[in-house]
Amino acid sequence: MNKYFSLFGATGSIGDFTLHVIDNIKEGKPDIFLLSGNLQTEKLAILAKKYNPEFLHIPEKKKDELYRLLDDNLKKRINIISSFDEIYEAYHNVNIWEHYIINGVIGTGGMLPSFLSQHFNIKSAIANKESVILSHELFEDLDTSLIYPLDSEQHGIYKILPFIKKEEIENIYITASGGKAYKKTDGEISSLNLDDVVKHPNWKMGKRITVDSSTGVNKAYEYIETQALFNIPKEKIRIVIDQKSLIHAIIQDKKNNYYFTVSTPDMHLPILSFFESIGIYSQIKIAPLSFVDFQVQLTDILSKSYPILGPFINNYDRSLFAGTFLIVLNNRLLDSFFDYKISFSELRDKLCQILQILFQDRDDIYQSLFKNFNKLSFKDKDSYIKINEFLDIMNKIVEKFV
Repeated sequence: MNKYFSLFGATGSIGDFTLHVIDNIKEGKPDIFLLSGNLQTEKLAILAKKYNPEFLHIPEKKKDELYRLLDDNLKKRINIISSFDEIYEAYHNVNIWEHYIINGVIGTGGMLPSFLSQHFNIKSAIANKESVILSHELFEDLDTSLIYPLDSEQHGIYKILPFIKKEEIENIYITASGGKAYKKTDGEISSLNLDDVVKHPNWKMGKRITVDSSTGVNKAYEYIETQALFNIPKEKIRIVIDQKSLIHAIIQDKKNNYYFTVSTPDMHLPILSFFESIGIYSQIKIAPLSFVDFQVQLTDILSKSYPILGPFINNYDRSLFAGTFLIVLNNRLLDSFFDYKISFSELRDKLCQILQILFQDRDDIYQSLFKNFNKLSFKDKDSYIKINEFLDIMNKIVEKFV
């Protein structure tokens, strides 16, 4: 039985890793049903020529530009779509047993492939943290059996869990590298600029998620993800620093046995594991670790590197949409950081200050948002529109603080 893939975020880092895996499949190579990109029209046109998808998905404002970049043959064969109704119609008749979605989108735009996956019951591999958080906080019927986590920490937990009875779990530890702020003095942190922060010491990732790894926002997201994907009580979730990014997750059982997932920090690995879980095998080999590599030291002292984490974890409440608020706030502040309007130090400070306001001084508008919101359902097509309406309201609330 032939398999079909939709790759959302095809022009980003997850797209690059995924297509590299596909390129190295010798037998049973899947067909590409859809490639989705954001603003990189030239790269998307090149990918279209190489992989010959049935659909290209891109924002409306880039549609004509992409069309002009395609050769005459591709213009006749490929459908370029933009609107929600167009993409909804494209998935309406797919065979859910043959189709898979890979969600490598950054930010709230990742909610589109996650919604399609849940609505049409299509298995998806998800690297997008924001859509998991939004699904956890805004929806009443998230089906985690449809999700294969690609995020290294969540993937690590996913691989260990089958070996431990849930009632035997004492704690789950997710690891952080500390990013560029690790072991830095306040003065050194103040001197970090954009070019410094977007260079992760271990991982090859997009710029926004790399900055998130240095502010602690990435770990705040993963703290919620762990609750959402595995139904783990928040009291059992711990965060520790492994500066080398070799240990991705640890599960401690009630007898104080510890189960680790350890590997080279390479996003090929979870993607390869996903493909293998559905019977597709790539020739890519992950570099092994030597015992010299594996000399690691874990620390749970987070306050210096990640000042937002303690307050966020201690005050997190799903019913207050705190994760959604953090997503919207972080996106606004990241835009300012990338536009050189605020420094990295100011980015960290503003995250802490505004989250403190959220948790301590909730205003009337925010309270009314809690009271008037009814949980959404993935069964309802209109829920996708309601997500964006909710995010618009949240953006207006965040505007008051930024």
